Amino acid sequence: MFIRDFIICALVGSVILRLLGRSVGKVHFRLTTALWCSFIGQTVLCLTGFLSAWTLGIFLPESYLWISLIVALVAGWYIQAAVLFIFVRAEDGHLSTGRANALSAILIAVNSFITSPLIEFTLGTPKN
Repeated sequence: MFIRDFIICALVGSVILRLLGRSVGKVHFRLTTALWCSFIGQTVLCLTGFLSAWTLGIFLPESYLWISLIVALVAGWYIQAAVLFIFVRAEDGHLSTGRANALSAILIAVNSFITSPLIEFTLGTPKN
């Protein structure tokens, strides 16, 4: 189930990068570049979420778990923006840091508020 949701989020993120790359980032993402950027960004978000929840869970009580969520989102946002910036620069393009941050924020918002509820609504959770 986690792998299915991860793959769907990465694919939706790559479609969003292809669609909004020109209007928001003023750069054209090739399909492979968009897929890799989305995959790496989704991986970073998952890992930072897990690590921040694990490390802050040791030191803070359970009622402060929202702090780990904020730490994970901010760290994932900046790392994903850096990944976008590096991939565009590797293809001899130019992406400003503000536009990379905007694209990263849009990807996180789409995955959090659109893709995840859509997966839950259409596919549901499997019954064990």
